[in-house]
Parts: sequence; C-alpha cells; structure tokens
Amino acid sequence: MEKLLILYVLTQKITLEDVNLKHITNPLAFKILKTILRLSSRTNELPTFNGLKLLFKEKETKAESLKLQAYLEVCESSDTSIVPDEVLSSLKVSHALTLVESSISDIAESAMNKDLETLKSSVKELTENVESTNVVKGKSFGDVIDNNIASVPSSFQTLNDHGCPLSGLVIVGAESGGGKSMLVTNQVCHSLSSQIDCAYFSLEMPLAILQNRLLANLADVSLKELMEDTYEGQTHVPMSKETRDKIDGVLNRFTAKDGTYGSLEFYDTLGSADEIMAEVKRLARSGTKLIVIDYLGLIPFQGGWAELKAFVQVLNQVCLQYGVVIMLPTQVDIEKTNAGEVTMKTKGSVEIFNSATLGILLYQTAETLEANLQELIIVKSRNGLKIKIALERQLDNARFVDLGLL
Repeated sequence: MEKLLILYVLTQKITLEDVNLKHITNPLAFKILKTILRLSSRTNELPTFNGLKLLFKEKETKAESLKLQAYLEVCESSDTSIVPDEVLSSLKVSHALTLVESSISDIAESAMNKDLETLKSSVKELTENVESTNVVKGKSFGDVIDNNIASVPSSFQTLNDHGCPLSGLVIVGAESGGGKSMLVTNQVCHSLSSQIDCAYFSLEMPLAILQNRLLANLADVSLKELMEDTYEGQTHVPMSKETRDKIDGVLNRFTAKDGTYGSLEFYDTLGSADEIMAEVKRLARSGTKLIVIDYLGLIPFQGGWAELKAFVQVLNQVCLQYGVVIMLPTQVDIEKTNAGEVTMKTKGSVEIFNSATLGILLYQTAETLEANLQELIIVKSRNGLKIKIALERQLDNARFVDLGLL
C-alpha cells in the first residue's frame, strides 16, 4: 500500500494533504514521501520518478541510492486496481492495528506487575485504537440510499398511522412501576411476530420471569398461570393442557425453518457499560434490528453523569451507523403542569431524551391506574410530531392495548 501511495501521489490521484507520514512504516517509503513533501513545498510542483532517482543518486551513498531507486521502480509499476481511497484507509487501519498490538503488550505487562493504574490507561488506549480502525467515508449527493434508516413498526398502530414507528434510539421514560418493561416486552413480541431479530439485556428482571412475560404475550395465555407453574413446592400449580399446547406452539415457531418468528437473544450477566456497548455493537453488525437495554438506571457508570450521557450519545451513533433500533427504558420523575402538560422534573432527563431519535413518556394517575389505563406521550420524534395515545394495561397477558388518540 505504501508503494501505491507513492505512485498515486506522483500521479496526483492522492493529494499531499491526505498523506500522513505517521501511517508509513517502511523506512524507504518514509524517506521518499518526506522528500516529495519537502520538494513540493519549495517549488509548489511534484517531482517525477526520474527526478527522484537522479536526486537520490547524487545525495545518497551508493547502497542507499540503489535501494531507493529500486523501490521507486516497484512503485512506478504497481498494480493500480486498488482505488486511492482504499489505499489511504488501509494505511490508517494498519497504523491503528500496530498501536493495538502495542497496547495489548502494555496490558499484559501491567497485568503481570499488578499495576492497575497503568492497566486502566492501557485498556482505554486499546479501546481508542480499535475504534480508530473504523474508517468513515462521506457520501456524495445522489449516492445516499435511504434503506438502512433504523426503523421498525411500533406495536401501537396509532403511532404508525401518525408517522411514529420506532426509529433509531428510543428512550422510554416512566416513574417506578410505570410500565417501562411491559412496553418494551410488548414491542419485542410484536417485532418477533414480524420476523425481526431482537436482543434483550435484562439488568433487573430475572430471565425466567421475562421469558414468561414474552410467552404470555405471544401465546395469549395467562401470565399468572405461567408463574404458578414455575413456582416449586406448595405454590406449584401445573398449567392446563390447553395452555401447554399454546406455549409449545410458540416455542416450535421459534425453531421452525420457515422463519415464522425473528430470533431472540437474552443477556443478564453483562454488567459494565463498556461490556454492554461492545455487545450492542456486535449485535448491530450481525444484523439484529431491535435491541432492548432494560434499564438505563441499572448500568454502573464510574464516571457519573458525563459517562452516562456519553453512553447514550454513542448508542445513538450505533443506531445511525448500523440501521438498528435500540430501546432504552429509563426511570424519570414526571409531573403535570397547571396547563395539563406532562413534563420531566430534572434537566438531566430532558438532556437524555434530547439525545434520542424518539422519546416516549408513560404517565399514569391513581385514577387511570385503577382503571388499568395509561397515557403514552411522544415528547420527541424525527418529524417533530408530539401526540398522546391511550393505552389499556392487560397485566395478565403482559401487554398494552392501543385505544387511539387522546
């Protein structure tokens, strides 16, 4: 790639402004490119291959001159099937990988010496170097294909009808017990039924309970009956044959070769923000379209508010880069103003919602809770639309039912 870089520089397919000498590892290539940069800065013109050969013949020792001239011969006859942008990208990645190897060596040494401060610094440097291997290339107008926008149909038809499918990073805010987990499980079931691959990070709810919620929703059976069948001892009540048949039907559809359902992966052991982010990126790259992290308040952030905010912003970037929807439930304090507008009490919650593509608030009062009703409020959307819809809570099927606009 370094030989191609020299060829493309001298044939003006790559400008000198794009050349970064720190990406060059071969000493001959480094010397040639440095010479080209020096000469062009003096004359505002690029030298030729022959001119460089004559220069090195006069200025260098015989052995060094022969090496440089031979290297230039190979550069001049290089295969030009690789486009210039790929040359620059390859050199950048190669340089970053060299730094990665160095970081790994530092990590091993600091771990052996039990030097935790150096270890922490080396791990951070490793992460930065790995991230820098991702080459981002701009697109020209007319080349943009809008088929990878992160979007999946909402489980509430009223939202879809008003142009609010789930898009990009979706923040779901509610007070404690406000239905955050039920809403996201409701959406996962809807997406699975639409043959969309999903992943669920359950940081609070045991996976056995989560699975029962999903089964109750998908099979349209009683969650209470599933939970009683799960309990041991005197509280164990076996589920009916009818319920068992429905459950088996759902489970068989997950293994069917015709792809009746999308796939679903559960996670409950990843604790740190870095571990979660790494797995989210892997899932996004592998084609998973809907990822739930339940919930934001349970992720440990050693760096406090600044790290939490950065985590949310990176999640948004992942959505944009890979065309994935991430649902992020979070606990917020909600109040209703004298004018009847539902708002969030803390500035931090507002900032988190502003980092998202779609922001949803779940609001309830003692009266609506008694009637199994709830408000779903769109507080931020891609098209600027802000609407409210009424939901019915069907707790025994672990679902919300769309009752239309409020």
